[in-house]
Amino acid sequence: MLHSFGEGIRIQIIYLSAASLLIYRIALIFYRLWFHPLRKVPGPWLNAASSLPFRYQHHIQATWTRQTRDMHMRYGSVVRIAPDVLAVEGSVAWPQIYHHRSGGNPEFLKGKNFFFPGDKITIIGGNTTEVHRRQRRHLAHAFSEAAIYKQEPIIKSYIDLFISRLRERAVVGETFNLVHWLNFTTFDIIGDLAFANSFGSLESSNYHPWVLAIFENVKAASYQGFLRAYPILSLLNYFRPAKSLQKELQNREYAAAKAQARISQGAEPQGGRRDFMTYMLRENRHGEKGISDVEIMANSGVLVGAGSETTATALSGFFFYAAQNPAILDSLKEEVRSAFSDESEISMRSTEKLVYLKACIEETLRVYPPAPEIPARISLSDYINRHYIPAGVNN
Repeated sequence: MLHSFGEGIRIQIIYLSAASLLIYRIALIFYRLWFHPLRKVPGPWLNAASSLPFRYQHHIQATWTRQTRDMHMRYGSVVRIAPDVLAVEGSVAWPQIYHHRSGGNPEFLKGKNFFFPGDKITIIGGNTTEVHRRQRRHLAHAFSEAAIYKQEPIIKSYIDLFISRLRERAVVGETFNLVHWLNFTTFDIIGDLAFANSFGSLESSNYHPWVLAIFENVKAASYQGFLRAYPILSLLNYFRPAKSLQKELQNREYAAAKAQARISQGAEPQGGRRDFMTYMLRENRHGEKGISDVEIMANSGVLVGAGSETTATALSGFFFYAAQNPAILDSLKEEVRSAFSDESEISMRSTEKLVYLKACIEETLRVYPPAPEIPARISLSDYINRHYIPAGVNN
């Protein structure tokens, strides 16, 4: 009798808990649709009720960029894509959210862990004005026109090797995957500019293991982003295969060792050559290092990831669209061949006059952006395109 009574109590507790959870979810959905501060922002009601559609399409299906475009066409420049998340069209987002804010207005904070967990010490993830401004002051010099021109011999050596490798295959009629070779080239260039040591992909005609790991980590990071969005699901990270965890650890150790080896060479190694690390290692006017070794190692990974695969992706899109449009390809060939009589004449400065080529590159970046998403910003209570955005909303 007592046993049956105890069983009945447990069943009732289970039913009551389930009913309470159901009532809570219904009440939460009702609040999000009818009383939430963002209730007047247009968007699909399902997205306003739950973050699951957005998270699933973004992190699992990887179709969110196309979904966002369609939503902007239907709902306008500001769309509610999740209960506390807005998608803001670029022409509005750039001046109102991402651009420097004057008049003492506080800047929108960056979302956490966009690039990788703990990226707050990098120039991409740095959430304080001091961190971002200090790092930018040093890194901006690395990407100035003068600095890029000084790095031209390094870049040109890899471009020449890239062309040589393609010619070798063309002579024997070998079919090859151009995307792979573009990645070989961009990773070798960025490896040399970041670490004074390339990944050797053009020489070996193959991917370096660390480069392959970067590709794998991009997909894995997307899945982990989905898990982190839901605390209960995030527990699954603790059940990852030991082999996967070991590989991730090895990749981090390799990246740290590569960066540390370059740091040990000083600001201008190998006869005074200058690369990205040169500017990160420079001291400030007080004789102190502007960027710490820990920050340098973190930013090195960011530079490699942001400056290699993205460039190769953009170039892949450029060649694809050019090949799909014979008239455009003919115009490109005509402009280039009429401007130069020999390959030795081609340089960064001499190609500045190729107006049609530049227009095609810019159009490629518009229709085939290699980085379709940028770090979200968090509102501090402000208006965007006449919509009031309370504090804590992601844009």
